Amino acid sequence: MPPRLRPTRLEYVVDGVRLRAQLSAAALDAVGDEAEQRRRALEILKQALFRGRMIAKERLENGAGGIETARLLSGVTDEVVTALYDFTTVHVFRARNPTEGERLALLAVGGYGRGALAPFSDLDLLFLRPYKQTAHTESVIEYMLYALWDLGFKVGHASRTVEECIKLSREDYTIRTSILEARQLTGDKQLADELIRRFRAEVVKGTAAQFVAAKLKERDVRQERAGASRYMVEPNVKEGKGGLRDLNTLF
Repeated sequence: MPPRLRPTRLEYVVDGVRLRAQLSAAALDAVGDEAEQRRRALEILKQALFRGRMIAKERLENGAGGIETARLLSGVTDEVVTALYDFTTVHVFRARNPTEGERLALLAVGGYGRGALAPFSDLDLLFLRPYKQTAHTESVIEYMLYALWDLGFKVGHASRTVEECIKLSREDYTIRTSILEARQLTGDKQLADELIRRFRAEVVKGTAAQFVAAKLKERDVRQERAGASRYMVEPNVKEGKGGLRDLNTLF
């Protein structure tokens, strides 16, 4: 077995400052040609993503730990997603005098929110708005989603207000679990902080026992569907008993 590698710094893998500078240069070089701007931006982001994934793969094969590798992949993805957000909001749909309703925060939720991604995992994203969707925020979200799909990501996404998140979290344990693990990637920090504060005060507080009971029931249903025995010839290592879902629920 190869010796364990020391953790590497993210900026040695994907330099976020340099990445944004490249995107800005690409946008300025193709001013007036939105299709060319988009093509150049996607090529730059694809190269950064490919480099990050190849370094993570090489490190894993040479002794890096699995959790460290998953965190590195998450960090690489963070840089690509946030750079795309900056490109979209600065060079494509820039709000010169943004209104209160055009505030937008982007959060990672679910497995992505935990900051650890397996190779080619889904990206769970929450686009957080203060009020009903405006034409500007709709354009930003749509542009980003199409770009992420073109980059090869499988994206699970929602666009909600803080109030909608609180209401749905009370009604749906899947949504509650995803927001429980939310972390802000970029955008309006005040808006993201408001969601986390209200979620903890209005949804989480005083409901721990109820939440645990619901998750245990959910686990039983999942294991029954996936196959309860860990001694199966082809066990489901994600959904089955003792699999990754159980570990995520436990920790």
